[in-house]
Amino acid sequence: EKAGTTDVDKLVQVLPTIVFKGPRGQVQMNKQHHAPLPVYLAQVQPDGKTKVLKSFGLVDPGNQCPNLK
Repeated sequence: EKAGTTDVDKLVQVLPTIVFKGPRGQVQMNKQHHAPLPVYLAQVQPDGKTKVLKSFGLVDPGNQCPNLK
């Protein structure tokens, strides 16, 4: 909707300006079209359940596509 079109090039341009609420909370793409996401260190317990040992919060995906500016 924000791009006002279904043209791929225009959609890609507005992608970093879009924020939405997903199952893990607020999501916003960076300029390289990657989103910082929460990362957890967990341990599988004998009963098959997981126990979160540490939460690292939102982890920035960094500069993964240097040709996208």
